Amino acid sequence: MHFCNGTVPIWALGRFGSPINLPEICVDVFLVVVLFEAAFRMSFFGDVQAQRDMEQMQAVRDQADWLLTNIIPQHAIDSLKLSTRYSENHALTAVLFATITNWNEMYEETFEGGREFLRVLNEIIGDFDELLDRPDFSQVEKIKTIGPTYMAASGLNPDKRRSALHPYEHLYQVSDFTKVLLNFQQF
Repeated sequence: MHFCNGTVPIWALGRFGSPINLPEICVDVFLVVVLFEAAFRMSFFGDVQAQRDMEQMQAVRDQADWLLTNIIPQHAIDSLKLSTRYSENHALTAVLFATITNWNEMYEETFEGGREFLRVLNEIIGDFDELLDRPDFSQVEKIKTIGPTYMAASGLNPDKRRSALHPYEHLYQVSDFTKVLLNFQQF
């Protein structure tokens, strides 16, 4: 729209002397509002998605920590967090190997693909792990399991050894743990 001979009133001229187009201003304001709303929604969605990702990442981190503490003793993990290497010599330690006798002869893959035997083995090892949670076996630590063989050790954690009432307490505990395993009748 072009006006000739100055027929546009002075109040209708914009800052630079061009006429103000009211419908265009309304469309511009509407577009700015729509863009602002879209940006706000995207920002909100990004925050919600980031929160979900953080919660999922924390759950994965907790699971990894649980698996790591199931494999490596806690004092070794604490040392590994401070440096990339961990090696320590220990005096007066005890190592225990407990094997479920005749397990390999009893194990059959033909019965439910061996899953039932593995489930039973997992329950037995879980029961052994629960025994280690008792306070009277606090200085005995599970090292690993290989098939039906359970490996544990005592005297590896220097903090627990220092806080013990007797310098050979960890040896007494592994001996008592062995007696409990020998008398274990839950399977």
